[in-house]
Amino acid sequence: QELVPVLRTVRIASAFLSEEANAPLSALLPCLHGVARLLAQRMAESCSPAARTVMTQLRAQMEERWRLGEEDEGEGGGLDSPAVLASFLDPRFKELRFLSPAARSRLHDRVKELLSTQRQPPEDRGRGRGGGEEEG
Repeated sequence: QELVPVLRTVRIASAFLSEEANAPLSALLPCLHGVARLLAQRMAESCSPAARTVMTQLRAQMEERWRLGEEDEGEGGGLDSPAVLASFLDPRFKELRFLSPAARSRLHDRVKELLSTQRQPPEDRGRGRGGGEEEG
């Protein structure tokens, strides 16, 4: 009986990700982190060892498959992941609630770094490929 709300949440998450508007990669991590957060909450409230085991296994499989939590690990972590960057760029998820404040700050710095490398002057970008300085 304790698993019914958990399975309902998984079904809702699956339906959410199946919708056309939520098909982009940017919706994946916010949705998965929401399910993982609910699983952790239900596991703490669960009285049934069998239900707790199922929820623990489900959460472990989600974390392994999609590497949830790597975004908050050490230097960089999973912040270079296309899914994290896509969520950052999607206005629906601009608050990045699935990341810790420290990871959010590192992600902002990482995006600024990526953008600054794209804003090099044209003459700098062409060097080394025959488009550099003139010989004289």
